[in-house]
Amino acid sequence: MTLLVCSIFTFLAFGSDDDKPGKQDPAKLISEAFIISQQFVKTGLKAPGSAEFPSLDYTSGYQGDSSYIVKSYVDAQNSFGAKLRLHYIAKQKYNGGEWADHSNWTLIDLQTREQ
Repeated sequence: MTLLVCSIFTFLAFGSDDDKPGKQDPAKLISEAFIISQQFVKTGLKAPGSAEFPSLDYTSGYQGDSSYIVKSYVDAQNSFGAKLRLHYIAKQKYNGGEWADHSNWTLIDLQTREQ
């Protein structure tokens, strides 16, 4: 009984690692990885303000070691003003901290192809 009381006290006093700010379950960041990938893709566009990403047409998965892969596309204007579709595969790593802060992610690889 004393061990149980001590265990409960320790948990309440110190909490768990999951309660700490910036600590995220990797599986919960799959959709967030899609949002961050859009920022990486925009940096390579001629007209980033014209970028239109799909709402749900993407695949994203956890690759282990805080790495994620996202496959999707963006419709954006090229240097002549014509709207083109660019398919991309982004591999990125989450470094911890607030997921929405772009600086907490590292782009590992970005492959693109026009269609």
